[in-house]
Amino acid sequence: MHVRKIFALFVQTFWGWRMRRAPVYAAAIAYSTLFSLAPLLILSVNLASLTLNSATVEARIVAAIERQVGPDVAQLTQEILSARLQIRPNGAAALLSIGLLLFGASGVFNQLRNALNAMWLIEARPPDITRSLLTTGKNYLTSILAALLLGLAPIMLLFASAFVASLPAAALLGVYRTGWLTTVLQVLASPAVFFVLFCLVLRYLPQATAPWRAIWPGALLSAIAYWIGGAVLGYYVQNAAIRSIYGAAGSALALLIWAYYSAFIFLYGARFVYSVAQSYRLPIVPDNGAVFVQITAGETPAYKA
Repeated sequence: MHVRKIFALFVQTFWGWRMRRAPVYAAAIAYSTLFSLAPLLILSVNLASLTLNSATVEARIVAAIERQVGPDVAQLTQEILSARLQIRPNGAAALLSIGLLLFGASGVFNQLRNALNAMWLIEARPPDITRSLLTTGKNYLTSILAALLLGLAPIMLLFASAFVASLPAAALLGVYRTGWLTTVLQVLASPAVFFVLFCLVLRYLPQATAPWRAIWPGALLSAIAYWIGGAVLGYYVQNAAIRSIYGAAGSALALLIWAYYSAFIFLYGARFVYSVAQSYRLPIVPDNGAVFVQITAGETPAYKA
């Protein structure tokens, strides 16, 4: 792929991303994140506790959030996880709590699906009672599975770090395993895990199917941008004195800022998938309950097989 064509893809993606009102969708995702944070955290720790020590998982999650979003949100996270230990329902109450947990965690993914549909010029078909019920059920099931997938992210990160740390020197292509090399591999484990997660989300969450040849460039772009942008954003949030200005609301505001720009980045990657598919004549196929929207002036339609 020539440099000029790559640059044209980025420009085309930016204009399409802008025309599809990505910042508005990013704001909606950030708002939903506020209400899905607690269920997602509890779900992540509960899933990870099946194979790992829960205290280790909690410490890793809090440390990661502190690096990414700052100490205010890390403290909020610690309070949520501590409160989880005080509630131990049994029997029917336990089943009900699991259901509510999954429902709450899926909220942000419903919003994310709407945003991804918009980036790919997809919308739900006109209402039909039977089809609407089936589509709604499928959408909620997909959102719950996405929540479970995100809940497995801490396990994947911990296992990746442990695997790198346990590699013998011979496994590193004859390079002596110095401390810095292990550190580099452990750092790269994070974007690698997010690349896999983004690939799966872009493939299965929207109400359309894009080919893997279009998905992986967008997922890779999102993972790298999220990795670099997350570090920059984390530095800003930690040094912006948000709590001193906004008081108790500082934690929520820091979370909103982080969630907004994370969604901002991811939706650009999603639109990049559309641009790659359109440029290389790779078909994006809507699901049975969805159709392509009427394009606006200046937009290019998706390639249809």
